[in-house]
Amino acid sequence: MIIGENNGLRYTIDRVKGEKIMDNIISIKEVRKRFNDSICNHRNILVDERLMTLECADCGEELNPIHYIASLARRECTAKYNVTALVERIEKLDKKLKDKNRCKCEHCGKLTKIVKDM
Repeated sequence: MIIGENNGLRYTIDRVKGEKIMDNIISIKEVRKRFNDSICNHRNILVDERLMTLECADCGEELNPIHYIASLARRECTAKYNVTALVERIEKLDKKLKDKNRCKCEHCGKLTKIVKDM
C-alpha cells in the first residue's frame, strides 16, 4: 500500500486493485472557501440565534452580524432608490404620452384631447 498526498488530500493506493482510497475527505465548504474566497458575496446565510452568529451558507465563513446588517441596509437602500427612479421615469413617460394625445386648437389655441375612434 502506498500513501501519497495531492493538493492537500491524502490517499492510499492498493497495488493489487490499483484503486485510490480516500483517507481524508474534505467538505464542499472547504473546497468553496479555497476557490471562491474573494468571489463570495455572502447572499445566503445561516443564523444561529442561540450563539448570535452568522455563517455564509455558500463559503462557510463566519460573518460579523453588524457588518452583515449594514451591508443588507445598503443593498436595501440601493434597491429603494432604483425603484423610486424607475417610478419617476414611468410617470414622466406616461405624462409625455398623455401630452402626445392632445393637440392645439386652431381657433382658441388651447390644448384639447384627441378623440380616437375604436
